[in-house]
Amino acid sequence: MTQRIEKEALSALLPHKGKMFLLDRITSWNTDEWTLESETALSEQFMFYDAASGGVPAWAAFELMAQSVSALTSIDAKIHGFPVNMGMILSVAAMHFDRPLLAAGSTACVRVHRDAAVDNVYSFTGTLLIDGAVCASGKITVMEKTD
Repeated sequence: MTQRIEKEALSALLPHKGKMFLLDRITSWNTDEWTLESETALSEQFMFYDAASGGVPAWAAFELMAQSVSALTSIDAKIHGFPVNMGMILSVAAMHFDRPLLAAGSTACVRVHRDAAVDNVYSFTGTLLIDGAVCASGKITVMEKTD
């Protein structure tokens, strides 16, 4: 089931456009286990890059996690022949940042896993790693708009 998805093909799965489209690629996914991994280069062109600090504030990890969740739910919808629906973030909890700044020039690897689902509301755990080290983690609850 896992297939690498590069940025161009990924753009059809996410509602984000322009600078707000942050993910570079999906490196792995599994809709049976509800997991996905994505990668994003943290360069000076990254939307949340802060020139004064020379990096990306760690809180940007949340948006990378949210876009990874969106990609996973969109992949699942496509597989099952359903339309890709918009989603809304209902809550963010237990966000933890191991460092205040993500270094420019590094690649962020985001892993998301769906923990629970009730109707069209889903809870995910997300982790952002750089060079194998956990830099941020947290829980995101989303609601898929179905009408």
